[in-house]
Amino acid sequence: MTAPEVDASGFRALFEDALATVERARVDALGRDASLWLALAPSWSVPIAELAEFPAPDGVPAFVDQAVAAGVAERATSLGPDGNDVVTFWARASARTSLVDPHRQGEGDGLVARTAGTIAARVRDVPASAEVPGPLRRWAEMVTAADGLPDGRAVLRLVADAVEQGDTVGAAEVLAVGEALEPLVGPTMTSALLRARRQLNLIESQDLGNLDVRVVVNRFDKSILRTIRPSDVRQALGRDIGYMVANDFALMRSAIDRGVPIEEVKRKSALGRDIEMLDAGVAAALGLAR
Repeated sequence: MTAPEVDASGFRALFEDALATVERARVDALGRDASLWLALAPSWSVPIAELAEFPAPDGVPAFVDQAVAAGVAERATSLGPDGNDVVTFWARASARTSLVDPHRQGEGDGLVARTAGTIAARVRDVPASAEVPGPLRRWAEMVTAADGLPDGRAVLRLVADAVEQGDTVGAAEVLAVGEALEPLVGPTMTSALLRARRQLNLIESQDLGNLDVRVVVNRFDKSILRTIRPSDVRQALGRDIGYMVANDFALMRSAIDRGVPIEEVKRKSALGRDIEMLDAGVAAALGLAR
């Protein structure tokens, strides 16, 4: 008896189902409420989490140990104002969506939004004498703002303003907040721009600001321009868009599954043209012949 053949798309579906099962099990092991609290806020300190009644049945320190061991969280230790160590923890950017999706699939966006509101209210009720991490404080203010959540353009403006004023700490805080807001405002180009700004900050902090860094907008779709304009990119990153690569997931997936260049799947396409332009531009910058 031979195993039934599974084509590439069938295998991908089986893999995605198995991955979803693993992710649900991981969330359940951490505690559904606690995993959502971890995913929605940009960062926590253990003392603030305890004051906000973070829903960890075995206590916040034990939850942090479990989340780090599961690969969905990171932590850092610093010296607090009283001379004692303070542990700060946050969801890994790569794990944030997988922590939120099981809740969204089960009860929809309403649960996610209500939980964010509860977290923000608890954080804002923390005594003034307690030291709330900057990103968490900013996030709570944005979530409970009377005029609603900021859109991508508003977040980018905050980043640009902080950079212009030389406030690197403030810029870093807004970057963290913008990434954490994605489960509430939906996936947009904004989060990619925020991560790009973080990388540029790192390059500049290493005195490498003279490097020829080009901005590439991958999986570009014209609908993006309804919320993010090229001028917003320039303001947020301090650089113009160098290249745009068209969003054609089906074509790219087909070429990858077959292991062939895009041109062999479809002779003429926007995706193929954009990749050729990117290749030519990089080759010219490096002085390579093509």
